[in-house]
Amino acid sequence: MPEISRAQIATYAVLALVVVVLGVRFMQRQQPSSAVPGGAGAAASSASSGASGSTATAVRVSRAPAQASVVHVAGAVRRPGVYRLPAGARVQEAVRRAGGARRGANVNGINLAAKVVDGQRVYVAKVGQSDPGAAGDGTGATGVGDPATSTAGGKVNLNTASQAQLEELPGIGPTYAEAIVAERQRRGGFTSVNDLRSVRGIGDKRFAELAPLVTV
Repeated sequence: MPEISRAQIATYAVLALVVVVLGVRFMQRQQPSSAVPGGAGAAASSASSGASGSTATAVRVSRAPAQASVVHVAGAVRRPGVYRLPAGARVQEAVRRAGGARRGANVNGINLAAKVVDGQRVYVAKVGQSDPGAAGDGTGATGVGDPATSTAGGKVNLNTASQAQLEELPGIGPTYAEAIVAERQRRGGFTSVNDLRSVRGIGDKRFAELAPLVTV
């Protein structure tokens, strides 16, 4: 077996040392660092939480509660009384809450599609009967949108007056009152006093007499 010289031994030793150093470095690279994920993950989680909290605060909208309307339903209904209705409710719902109309009630004498307002008095008259409280009795019972009047001047509301109340207007008898009610139903309610011109039999002269006395 040939002898190994000192120079060869030194060379082998250097090569072995290089292999060991490279191996150590390779092993260090394969080991995960515990500091980075913890710090970065916590930071990311905190940022995400902060962003989520910020977003939730930004989209939170405070809405004012809808105002209810308190109305007095009277006349030919099954359960007359004071009722609380949701905002935007119609007269038809007020009559329904009062148990519905009684037999003989003139429900066509009021505008069932009209929206109720707070403090309103809804009166359902019988056929041929007028609202006994329409003219006011000093108690403040007559409210906005009553069957006969809706203004301080006492004008007759064409959309809510009963046929009997329409007959009280000058020059308006049962025939014309019935024609006004029929036209009101056909239109789904008058939008202007000028709509009276469309009623059969009401010409310019009669309209000129009625216009200052009515409203919609």
